[in-house]
Amino acid sequence: MPTRLLRTILALVLPLALSTVLTAQPGGYSTSNKGAIKRYESGLDCMRMRNWSCAENEFRKAAEADKAFVEPRIMLAEIAERNG
Repeated sequence: MPTRLLRTILALVLPLALSTVLTAQPGGYSTSNKGAIKRYESGLDCMRMRNWSCAENEFRKAAEADKAFVEPRIMLAEIAERNG
């Protein structure tokens, strides 16, 4: 009986767990707004080149494009901390 119960539970839970994984956003961003993602990635490129004003500008535009997009705000905080 316990084996049958375990199989039933797995049959119910496994599809739900898989659907969550399969619908995750590519890149793992907190937005699906392509324009915001493009600005964010551009900001990352600016940071790699140590062009801080460019990075800040791009992250601000990414944050404005999607008010719920967390990642550019984190990077803006990093830049603000760096600048003192």
